[in-house]
Amino acid sequence: MAYDLNDLVTVKQLKASAQKASDKADALEEKISNTLASVYKVKGTKAFSELTSALLIKANEGNVYNVSDAFTTTADFVEGVGKKYTAGSNVVIVEATAPVYTATEDTAVNAEHTYYEFRNGGYVLVSPDAEDNPSDKGWFELTTAGTYKFDVLPGDLANLQTLAVPAAANNIALLDATGQVIDSAVAIASDAEVNEMLAEVYGA
Repeated sequence: MAYDLNDLVTVKQLKASAQKASDKADALEEKISNTLASVYKVKGTKAFSELTSALLIKANEGNVYNVSDAFTTTADFVEGVGKKYTAGSNVVIVEATAPVYTATEDTAVNAEHTYYEFRNGGYVLVSPDAEDNPSDKGWFELTTAGTYKFDVLPGDLANLQTLAVPAAANNIALLDATGQVIDSAVAIASDAEVNEMLAEVYGA
């Protein structure tokens, strides 16, 4: 059987295209692996009765809990009241409403006020000196604190065998027979973060 030279060119083009796709996939996998730990912090199993509003604070943002019993959501959930979930569902603590900061009008330091400076994309607590003029310095005050809620994680982990963790950890997080993460150092990227990474790698 005779082959056209164009066939060889086509094969080489297909191989080059496949290699490029593979390289992009490797880059995406590495980026996801290196960002997982900054997203969620797996904190083990809790009974639904242990998911109290006392947990809903900034310090716990990103904490993921596997719920050992079936439950119905309350007002403390992003999903709203009355949604039913099976035992083994995972919930994460998320910021439901962002804190609100307003520029201070204080021209002298008020010991009863707490001041913040907007720096590097966020508000940072400052320790003023007695002679500081907060208004002139462009400082802010927290007028409305952020609120936090539980959010039931979407998706089914049961069909996954392993989850990559950041390269620095140099290990693989295992899942148990029900698909729950065993390694508490592992974090799982949200759908929005995965989509953002896909867009960056593939230019979508």
